[in-house]
Amino acid sequence: MAALLAGALLMAQHWSRRGPTLTITFQTAAGLEADKTLVKYKDVVVGVVSDIALSEDSAQVLVTVTLDRNARGLAREDARFWVVRPRIGVGGLANMDTLISGAFIAVDRGMSTQPRRAFTGLEFPPPVLNGTPGRAFLLRAADLGSVDVGSPVFHRRVPVGRVTSYRLADDGQGIDIQLFIDAPHDKLVTGNTRFWNAGGVDVSLNADGVTLRTQALAALVSGGIAFETLGREASAPMPGRYDLADDHAGAVASAAGRAQRLRLRFDEPPRGLAEGVAVEFMGQAIGRVASVGFDPDASGYRYALTADVDIYPRKMGGALAALAQDADASGQRTADLLQSMVARGLRAKARVANLLTGSVVVSLAFVRDAAPVRFDATTRPLALPTIRDDGVDEIQTRLAAILGRIEKMPLDAIGAKLDSALGGLDRMVVTVNTSVLPDAVRTLQQGAGAMRAIQSSLDEQGPLHHDLAQTLVEARRALRAIRALAETVDQQPQSLIWGR
Repeated sequence: MAALLAGALLMAQHWSRRGPTLTITFQTAAGLEADKTLVKYKDVVVGVVSDIALSEDSAQVLVTVTLDRNARGLAREDARFWVVRPRIGVGGLANMDTLISGAFIAVDRGMSTQPRRAFTGLEFPPPVLNGTPGRAFLLRAADLGSVDVGSPVFHRRVPVGRVTSYRLADDGQGIDIQLFIDAPHDKLVTGNTRFWNAGGVDVSLNADGVTLRTQALAALVSGGIAFETLGREASAPMPGRYDLADDHAGAVASAAGRAQRLRLRFDEPPRGLAEGVAVEFMGQAIGRVASVGFDPDASGYRYALTADVDIYPRKMGGALAALAQDADASGQRTADLLQSMVARGLRAKARVANLLTGSVVVSLAFVRDAAPVRFDATTRPLALPTIRDDGVDEIQTRLAAILGRIEKMPLDAIGAKLDSALGGLDRMVVTVNTSVLPDAVRTLQQGAGAMRAIQSSLDEQGPLHHDLAQTLVEARRALRAIRALAETVDQQPQSLIWGR
């Protein structure tokens, strides 16, 4: 009887601790076991898997979960469930501790107050948990590139958020990318913010050489998005959707205001004139080549290259800033202003900016004493007259002149004279070797013999040295006799008369 009472008490305690029973649908039950797999919220056990079964159509797995009584508040309308198991992805290894502890079901508490008992489980962990401080932003991209769910979002190469989802746009003309930036970094995004694709390595070859730009090592593998807020002036209103540029240059170019499309026609363009080539005004980049094409003449046998360029008048300042503010739908104000500039000598030319790399730029400049040209203000896009680049032609002309002078030189006559001079030099060397050199050798030998004779005479054992020594001895004796005579005369002067 006591055992029955104890069992009943345990059963009562068990049922009193039981919370709601939920049904979660997953694509697979890999790693899940009934009565063993736990349910966790913030790494705290809040329930257990009580049953696993197939759906009626056998397409999905129905996992029955029993929550604890104190966790019943987790079963809300927008709650999310997913299986935490070891994963290998572009970001590396994750959840490797579950190899020992086993897989478990994680819960993200919803913000709704409405209860719910049936859920569709997530196949991957959500990039952002409910209640995470920060803001979500929507981007529109031409294509997805290397961006994926979970790809980091960078600001000044510091990760501040992540990509949460993406989908094909309703009109099929782009990709809508949803991203989340954590607080307080979300305040950095304003109406002046520009986004660009930061995945991989951006390598460009231009007039300045090779330019390499990358955000971080993680972005090379998993892709990424970077943003920058331009200018310190009053922020523009935040748009509902931002454009995602292909690179940093494209992102900051949009800050220069509305682009003005112009068409250029080149009869003899340099090699390398293609989409993306920079457009410069007095050495400063003001735009890029948007597209290139061919324009045949009336005969159909001669072709010219046309380049449509987008320039940003706001970058040029002064009167040209009016082009950026031209709100006339017909563009007549822009046409009139450009016509006056062409009359003052504004021309475009494509030139090789770097002889080593062969990179090309399109340069706009006012040409002094430019030949008058006809400007059609009615065509769209407006056509800007072009001129040839004389820089490379001048170098080629000078090289041709130098080669011409070299060809005119009498190289055969010079070679013959040089050969004759070398023959005379050879004969002179033979004469020196056969006549002059033997006499010189004999003279040197005689001089060496004389030097040896002098050296032997000056030797200590030689006769000259002995005679000199004997002469010195006799001279000393004579000096002593003279000194004795002088002393006697000094003491006895009469000795000169009477003798000693």
